[in-house]
Amino acid sequence: REETREETREETREETREETREETREETREETREETREETRDKVLALIAADPTITMNELAEQIGITPKGIEWQIRRLREAGRLRRVGPTKGGRWEIIGDEDEHRRRA
Repeated sequence: REETREETREETREETREETREETREETREETREETREETRDKVLALIAADPTITMNELAEQIGITPKGIEWQIRRLREAGRLRRVGPTKGGRWEIIGDEDEHRRRA
């Protein structure tokens, strides 16, 4: 009976260790994803600072992500109040809200 209890305790410890390892892996993955998103946003802002008339397709090509990925990044930058579009869809330009020099330095 004592042996069975010890086996159960050991199984529980191992399950707990595995759950902790998986939680740690997931936290690390999420931190990496967020760092990558921030780096991509910085690249988007740097390219826009260099050429405010750049298109989303050109951004996607230069950064190496899909046009949908650029749309997502632009949406987040707009929601954060860091970017806006001035003028028409064709012939307009992007405007960075905040310190453009900072974005150039990061590039």
